[in-house]
Amino acid sequence: MQHLPHMSLIYERDLESSDQWQATVSRVYDHLRMPAPSLPAAITLRKTWRQPYSELVANYDELLALVHRRGNPFDADLVPSAP
Repeated sequence: MQHLPHMSLIYERDLESSDQWQATVSRVYDHLRMPAPSLPAAITLRKTWRQPYSELVANYDELLALVHRRGNPFDADLVPSAP
């Protein structure tokens, strides 16, 4: 998708906390060059799992190594935080 105009949304960064919703909606509307609605932002998305990615993805170590090699700025989202 590098050659197509797009923006990235990450659940943990942009939608998990209701504190982020308004800023995320504003970013989306700005990206689309549309006026943002005057209503407060609300979503119905909910995380459907509680386990760390390492328990959900069979080849998690390979995926993490690839992300690190490519220097993905969101690779920290894949590494479980300490409890």
